[in-house]
Amino acid sequence: MRFAPPANLVDAEVRWLLVRAFGPRDQTLPEIAAERACDLAEGLGLGSPISARHDGERLQQEIGAEGAARLGQARHRAVAAALMFEDLAQRLLATAQRLEIPVLFLKGFALNFALDGAAGWRPFGDLDVLAPQSRSQELFAALLEEGFRSSEVLSNDQHLPPLLGPTAGSVDLHYRLRGITLGQGRWATAEELAAAGLVRAFDGGRETLAPELLAAHVLSHGLEQHGDRPDSYPMLRLVGDLLALTGPTGDPRTTVRQALEWTTDSLRRDEAEALGELCGHLQRGELPFPDRDADVLLRHFIAGALVPGYGDGRRLDHARGRLREARRQGRLGRHLWRKLWLNRRELELRYGKARSPWSHWGWRLRRPFDILWSLVRPGADRP
Repeated sequence: MRFAPPANLVDAEVRWLLVRAFGPRDQTLPEIAAERACDLAEGLGLGSPISARHDGERLQQEIGAEGAARLGQARHRAVAAALMFEDLAQRLLATAQRLEIPVLFLKGFALNFALDGAAGWRPFGDLDVLAPQSRSQELFAALLEEGFRSSEVLSNDQHLPPLLGPTAGSVDLHYRLRGITLGQGRWATAEELAAAGLVRAFDGGRETLAPELLAAHVLSHGLEQHGDRPDSYPMLRLVGDLLALTGPTGDPRTTVRQALEWTTDSLRRDEAEALGELCGHLQRGELPFPDRDADVLLRHFIAGALVPGYGDGRRLDHARGRLREARRQGRLGRHLWRKLWLNRRELELRYGKARSPWSHWGWRLRRPFDILWSLVRPGADRP
């Protein structure tokens, strides 16, 4: 394991949260401090999943009426966001169908609507869609004509600049599926996935990936993209996603093994297998054995959310990983340029409003030094 999280992070309140979010619904647990449990639920992103799994009566018995209401509010926010993104998805799909451009829904939206779960079980913050690489720019331009707005942030190695919805929400229009390969080394495109028969219909003819590809994308996005920066993503969401894809009677270790067949070599197999083991323990209402890989991974996830500055120590490893990944994809030069050269909108988001026409050039000269400083100084702005 490359991670070294602090010990003693799983106390009675954290254990209650883990069991109520992922374990047997009827498991009996010791009494806990309700207010602290609710604070931790907010930090770990578990309020909505717990409220979706348990009725108000049980939660009121264990954390009181006020605590149950706090978790219920988290679920209400997740449900409201899902409805908002449902409207956004309908707008996007109507435009894509008019142009006869097939699109695949990914990540949070796909998991929410393609799997059988209670409303609000899985919060998500944007709409991720995979479009054919050859027509992604065409769809992007059409959405702008339909009232979507460009965020003016540059595109990256997997998606175009994020689009802002006509009223709310944002869309990431992907043209490659990060971390997933079909034996060609490069990240897969929508065209390649469709040709391989890895597309599945759901919810009125919408399309997403086959379950094993959804699981592979969960692993790649969580462990490969955010593993070194656990403070940048609610990492315990990976557990909920994999358990939902496994089903109540399945073995999450099997789900992980099947998913690994589709991922690139940059995803560490030992971490993925530890995640499968961790999911199995939490599904049974158990904690992993101390200091085993699954236990280290669990504490890493918790520390990323609750321990200030924990992710700073892996900043350099994160940057190295992104460079290795860009080199494998044949996009090293583009990756370096993308980090060094920010457009005016991105510069002002980072440095503030320009005070003169020369401000942008001063910031561009400063940018390489800021990147180096952020890699060696804990707490500095992320590169």
